[in-house]
Amino acid sequence: MEQTAVFITHKTRQNVKIFFNGQNHAGGYQFVANLHYLTFKGMVDAENSSAFAKVKFDEDTIFVQGFDKEISRK
Repeated sequence: MEQTAVFITHKTRQNVKIFFNGQNHAGGYQFVANLHYLTFKGMVDAENSSAFAKVKFDEDTIFVQGFDKEISRK
């Protein structure tokens, strides 16, 4: 129920382009109603590894540089 409320709230705002969320063990990405939803991977149960990212914003592009278990994307 809580996730639905967040989805509806951000979906109605024209100036919001991406919604970052963490953490889900599998990670995730969806593009719904002209809005990007990016869920970063969880670090729990990662005894010998990690998952984190740096995000860089350009005029019309978002770059996610993933480290260890987190993937890079743009």
